Amino acid sequence: MIRTPIAVCAVMLGLGAAYAGEANLAATVNGEGIARTRLQSSVDASMRRGRMNYGGITKPDQYKRLQRQVLDQLIAQKLLWQEANRQGFVATPAEVEQALERLRKRYQTEEAYLQELEQNGLTAETYREGLKREISVQHWVRETIAQGITVSDAEVHDYYVKNRAQFVQPEGINARHVLIKVGPDADEATVAAARKRIEPVLAKARQGTDFAELAKKYSQGPSAPRGGALGFVPRARLVKPFEDAAFALKPGEISDIVRTRYGFHIIKLEARRESGVVPEKEVVPSIRNYLSSTKVQELVQDRVRTLREKGSVEILISLAEPTE
Repeated sequence: MIRTPIAVCAVMLGLGAAYAGEANLAATVNGEGIARTRLQSSVDASMRRGRMNYGGITKPDQYKRLQRQVLDQLIAQKLLWQEANRQGFVATPAEVEQALERLRKRYQTEEAYLQELEQNGLTAETYREGLKREISVQHWVRETIAQGITVSDAEVHDYYVKNRAQFVQPEGINARHVLIKVGPDADEATVAAARKRIEPVLAKARQGTDFAELAKKYSQGPSAPRGGALGFVPRARLVKPFEDAAFALKPGEISDIVRTRYGFHIIKLEARRESGVVPEKEVVPSIRNYLSSTKVQELVQDRVRTLREKGSVEILISLAEPTE
């Protein structure tokens, strides 16, 4: 299952049941409850993301360990929300609405959005509240923890040297293409008509017409709005006839008409990338971001442990023993 923001919210944000009876609670965190139903829906969402099913749980404590992991996440997020709220880092209604609007745009219909909420045990209102808490925690982390994080050039270099295998890149090409669709089982007349449509496009390309504009105008592939751009693609990621034709080109060259199971293509090679280790200077920003994020996560985990030790956390259901 795709890990959607809604699914993440369902797992990571246990919305309170502060006044529910103890029998309905999985835990309390400084007097604020985590409902058993919230824990259950969060476990279900976690299992879907991990492509797990209940029939695959074979050991008695396997499910309880998963429960503990999810409940610990819910407790941690509740502790962080309480701390963010205590320190005044609460998201404004406008921030929440903007985030919701960005989310809704990922769904074709309002019904699809609401269905995703329901599948993750949420309503529009509980999701809105969860999103407010998530944004609030992000503000708090950014302003109180991330501000003091630095990553030195020496740390970046040391990571690059010790993890060089992570930066090996396969041979790849950067190409554009125009596609005129025709199925592999199409009759001769349909195939002939498709070829007749692409032949003048090839002629225009070889006469010097901008290839990206040709792709935008004529291509029937999903890359058409991007001018046919595929970006860097390694070998074995392309269908064989396309791969053979594309890798045989030199940068700037345009292929003949190529037939694949998708239809007829014209390919222009933009650039070629040889296999090998990516130079350190090209990955410095990504390494720095990774190390910075790792440091922030470690400090957040430390803060959660402190908040949990100083606070009052009571687990009200039977769980497997912690793995730590």
